[in-house]
Amino acid sequence: MTEAPTTAAKSGRRWALLVAIGFLLLTVIPYLVGLSFAFDRRFMWLGYNLDDSCVYLSWMRQAADGSFHALNLFTTEPQHGMALNPLFLVLGRFASLTGLPLLAVYHLARIVFGVGLLLVVWEFLVANVASSRARKLAFLFVCFSAGIGWLPAWWESRSILTPIDRWQPEAITFLSLYLSPLFCFSMALQVGILLLLQRGERTGQARYAVAAGLCGLILGLTHTYDVATMAAIWSAYVVVSAVVAIRRKEGIGPVLPTVLQALLAGIIAAPGALYIYAQLKTETVFHKRMEVQTLSVPLYWVLAGYGLTFLFALLGIYGAKETLKPAPTSTETDADLTVQEADSTHELLFNAASLRLLTVWLLVNLAVAYINVPFQRKLLQGAHFPVAILAGVGCVWLIYRIRKTVSPARFRMKAVAITLLLGLTNFYFMARDIGNYRDNRAQTGIHRTYLLPGEINALNWIREHTP
Repeated sequence: MTEAPTTAAKSGRRWALLVAIGFLLLTVIPYLVGLSFAFDRRFMWLGYNLDDSCVYLSWMRQAADGSFHALNLFTTEPQHGMALNPLFLVLGRFASLTGLPLLAVYHLARIVFGVGLLLVVWEFLVANVASSRARKLAFLFVCFSAGIGWLPAWWESRSILTPIDRWQPEAITFLSLYLSPLFCFSMALQVGILLLLQRGERTGQARYAVAAGLCGLILGLTHTYDVATMAAIWSAYVVVSAVVAIRRKEGIGPVLPTVLQALLAGIIAAPGALYIYAQLKTETVFHKRMEVQTLSVPLYWVLAGYGLTFLFALLGIYGAKETLKPAPTSTETDADLTVQEADSTHELLFNAASLRLLTVWLLVNLAVAYINVPFQRKLLQGAHFPVAILAGVGCVWLIYRIRKTVSPARFRMKAVAITLLLGLTNFYFMARDIGNYRDNRAQTGIHRTYLLPGEINALNWIREHTP
């Protein structure tokens, strides 16, 4: 009996790895097309979010030159700098050791961290989604799904008052994987934190809380905003779990170990975010950058940015609620959390706790993007995961409601068709970048994506002869 789950687990992980690698190779295609348009010019390998990317490349350059300190080199205001972001410190040193160009390291990191992120997502799916079909469809939706920003009424607009899937990369997993190693890295930590805390809750083992705390520590040092999001999600989940236990007349006793583990993880994670906060209080230039307002758009633009995926997610909540099993006990071991096969609507998610976590994650991640801070919309990062996972569950539930028996071949055909439909905005996004490369402009409309040889020579001279 133990052989089958192990074989299923290995097969599932192999499938996820192949899809992840294939997906990340797909994201390279627009850049290769851009390179083909270069002729005698230097292709900059950047077409979207140039300002942020250039800041990160600047930090990598400083790290490659041997510095542990980051200065904002895009201003002449006096500054003493901050400790280098650990991620870009490592990438810069890697570039220095290997002799690879910074842009090559930047995109290599994007691919490596992107594959890593998707494998962590798969492990989360293994722990929560019982149906193998729903698990795989949810994985595809995480990779490809978006909203209705592709509709002509909004697509040509330059305003951010449009669906977020056409302009906000951190809100859509596809765009994050396509554009940013920082988003890939921090998102992997986000999903990893929840997976580890959940395993700690299910097994009662504090080592998972320690591991989650260490992930939170690294997250605080590399993408600090997200620590607040993860703390809010897990805190809300614990509160809801306590309320459920009280309503069942179980008291809060069963939830206390989860509370203690959450506190342990929080204590370990807190120094990272506090360290960055302390530095920002003393470094005016970086503090001003953080205070630049990036406010969230009205909620209906967010929901439109998830579009049909969000509607499937609502179906997922409804469908999973119909098929719940009792919550696991704290006596379960890691062996109890391996892949199980259940290809009928009698078992979509493993238990009520899985549905509770995914629902809380979705609602809280959307809510924190509207708290009163200047960087509101950055807090939306990660919201796409529960939307896409629940959408995969909801889509399978709907398929079975329409037709109780679906052959593997027919299911694969439906899965591909629905995935392509949900990913239309992302495909338009890449096509738009290719068009911009052809016209030698970035999405800003004021930056070019190619530099002339004379410009490269001038910039090299400036680097060699000026401080």
